[in-house]
Amino acid sequence: MSNGLTFSEYHTNLRNTGLFITIAFGTMGYSDKFSNKLYRRSLIFVSLIFLIISGLLSLNLMISDDDKRDIKLSIIPKILFGLTILLFLMGIRLVIK
Repeated sequence: MSNGLTFSEYHTNLRNTGLFITIAFGTMGYSDKFSNKLYRRSLIFVSLIFLIISGLLSLNLMISDDDKRDIKLSIIPKILFGLTILLFLMGIRLVIK
């Protein structure tokens, strides 16, 4: 079995990464609607868990990248990983605040 992902596995993993980023961003935005700090922080922790999942999926995409894959397609996981880190830091800032 080859070390790299097939194109359909790559696409599915990329789609799931975007899905978890979207869910985390929505959960983080929805946490602002609550006045109770316990609810707010618990929703932020849930969004941080979604961001960890998204980061792990992005790392899997970057590790299993093929040399034969188009360079334009291999830059997308790196951009998504950077976005995940940025949102994670924003979530940490919201927990502290």
